[in-house]
Amino acid sequence: MDKKVVTLYKSEGPRVSVTLRAYIHDETNDLVIEGQDIGSSVEEYCGNSDYEYWLIIPAQHKQKLLSALLAEQFSVEKKRSEETDDDMLLDLVRDRFGGKRDAQECIKEYCKTIGIQTQFHCY
Repeated sequence: MDKKVVTLYKSEGPRVSVTLRAYIHDETNDLVIEGQDIGSSVEEYCGNSDYEYWLIIPAQHKQKLLSALLAEQFSVEKKRSEETDDDMLLDLVRDRFGGKRDAQECIKEYCKTIGIQTQFHCY
């Protein structure tokens, strides 16, 4: 089965292209918010034209995040029997934070407010 990946943000410009995606890591079961910035403005800032970064919400905290996001909903459609909690979490993360260039930072701050520690990695 292919893993579900949701796009949170995508922008392509003459000097930078930005992509933010969310998925559940196959091995660790963590929620991963993955970003990639590519372009000449990235090279001017970082010395390399490709900057990749990951915000990780550990697997043991996904249920807490899912519950918090569900609590924000005024009406939630009954989840389909074939939809997993992970699928619902990805959809809710996309619905709540998608469309924003700073979606990764917004998710990090949201997690902080509900008591979830995140991990950040980049290169």
